[in-house]
Order: sequence, then C-alpha cells, then structure tokens
Amino acid sequence: MKKLIILPLMLVGLLSLNTVKPDARTGKIEANVAKLATAIDGIGNDLKKLQTAIEGNAKKIETFAEHLQKHEESTEKTFAAVRTSVHSNGEAIATLTHDAKQLHKNTQLLKGIVDNNAKSVLAVPGTIKRALTEMKDHTEMEQQKYDSALTRLNDKVFPKEEGKKKGMFGGWFGN
Repeated sequence: MKKLIILPLMLVGLLSLNTVKPDARTGKIEANVAKLATAIDGIGNDLKKLQTAIEGNAKKIETFAEHLQKHEESTEKTFAAVRTSVHSNGEAIATLTHDAKQLHKNTQLLKGIVDNNAKSVLAVPGTIKRALTEMKDHTEMEQQKYDSALTRLNDKVFPKEEGKKKGMFGGWFGN
C-alpha cells in the first residue's frame, strides 16, 4: 500500500523536473538575447559617436582645406611676383619653397586622417558580425547541452527494455 502512494508522487516529481528545465533554459536564452541586445545598443551608440567624430573631422578637414587653398593661392601669387620682379632675393624663394613642402606635408597628414577614419568605419560591421556569430554559437551549444540532458533524463525515467511490453506508467503497476 505504501508503494502505491510513493510511486505516483515520485512520477509527479520527475515530471515536474522535466518541466522546470525548459523554463530555466528559456531564461538563459532570454538572458543571452538581452545581453546581445545590450551589446548591439552599445555598438549603435559607438557608431553614433564615431559618426559624430567623423562629421567633426570632416568639418575640420574642410575648414583646413579652405585655409590651405587660400594659403596655396596666396603662395602661388607671391611666388610669381617674386620670380618676375626680384631675381636676387634667394631667401624669399627658399621660404616659399619651405611653405610648399609644408603644404605637401599637411596634405599627407590629412590623407592619413581620412584613411584612418575609413578604416574605423569599415571595422565596425566586422565587430557586429563577430559578436552575433559568437552569441549564435553559444546559444547552439547550450541548446545541444539541454537536448542531451533531456534525452538522458527521458531514458532514465522511461527506459526501453527489448522484448518486454510495458503497460501504462512504464509497467510499474503491471500490464
């Protein structure tokens, strides 16, 4: 008589364990999704900051380019006037040559800034893709663990014995 009371309670306990695990797994998946959403929001914020920085740099570059253009035009006019009117003034020519070299150096620096900004922009999608791939791989691995554990639990609760036909409740109460 005592066995008849205990066995159904054990069965109910085992079945409740089976229903708890999917809820716990769902919680892990939801936590992973929440982490992924937070990471994507952070990347979005970083992209906004990067865009703001690039726009600021673009404005600075435009202003500097205008300044260089004015300076270059001024330098060219001065250089032409010096060349036509004063052939003996070697120091003025050397100064203008130095300015032209400085302009060239500044242009190369600007080109480097633009190249670095382009590299930064191109690196962001790779970072997002890598984060998504890692989260997908982690989720698939957790799902495989869960499926394996569920299969083992089912095999323990409802073992298969060849040649024996079991009745309702796995043969505990007879056939």
